[in-house]
Amino acid sequence: MGEYDKQIRLQEMLDCIQVGALLCYQWGYDQTNNDFYQVVERRGRAVILRAIGSEGVPGSAGFMCEDRRPIPDKFIGEPFRKIIGPWGIKMAHGHAQPTTAEKSHYCSWYA
Repeated sequence: MGEYDKQIRLQEMLDCIQVGALLCYQWGYDQTNNDFYQVVERRGRAVILRAIGSEGVPGSAGFMCEDRRPIPDKFIGEPFRKIIGPWGIKMAHGHAQPTTAEKSHYCSWYA
């Protein structure tokens, strides 16, 4: 991906990730974990995030798996600072990406 493409992706993320935005960070090996966050403050490329709770999507449960969706404003934990990049917000093993309260995300705890 060229520098021009990175700049376009970065601008798309900057436009999308505003105060109130929800993010999903999906990670795991032999399982799929989802952590959800909400943007509570933004200054330039810097954001303050807070972890939020999630709920299972009715009817989605399977063997050690289900779909989950974020619950806006159900804060857990303390705020922390991150920087918006071209692929979202860099976390330990990937990137948190914008999502919505209606969108479901596959989660599996089978290992």
